[in-house]
Amino acid sequence: MPRTVKTSVTVTRPLEEVWRVVTSDDNLQQKRNKWIREIVKLEDNENNNAKATYRTLMRFLFFKDEIVSEITYTAPTKVSWITAPSKGPITGKGHYELQEGKTPNTTRLTFTQNIEPANLVGFFLMPVLSLTIRRFVKKNLIQLKRLVENSPEDRVA
Repeated sequence: MPRTVKTSVTVTRPLEEVWRVVTSDDNLQQKRNKWIREIVKLEDNENNNAKATYRTLMRFLFFKDEIVSEITYTAPTKVSWITAPSKGPITGKGHYELQEGKTPNTTRLTFTQNIEPANLVGFFLMPVLSLTIRRFVKKNLIQLKRLVENSPEDRVA
């Protein structure tokens, strides 16, 4: 019973600027998540940082979990991730997709998150967790849009 949440926004910055912000370690989506307690980069590998692995300590509702995320960068149009919780109720994968906007110097940014239960608890919590994830995806994308649009060009690089 996997669920998919997908939201898009138009960012009033060129694709290259959006890419730099989206792929910066300083702007990892996990760092904008109020449930994250710690995030540690475990490794960079393959083709000039085409992949990176992170360990995240998370607290969500009454769950504490350690999550390993593998992030793959397909410059300059896609950042995708796979998450593997150690004991949490859901597992997921998702991606940011960047496209040239319809007008000059704009970028269409899409955030897609797929979640599915990792255990029996996750199966029963899916309706509530789906709603929470849907809100998180929208909020995360709006925060990222503001971050990109309000970043001076020299700070983005």
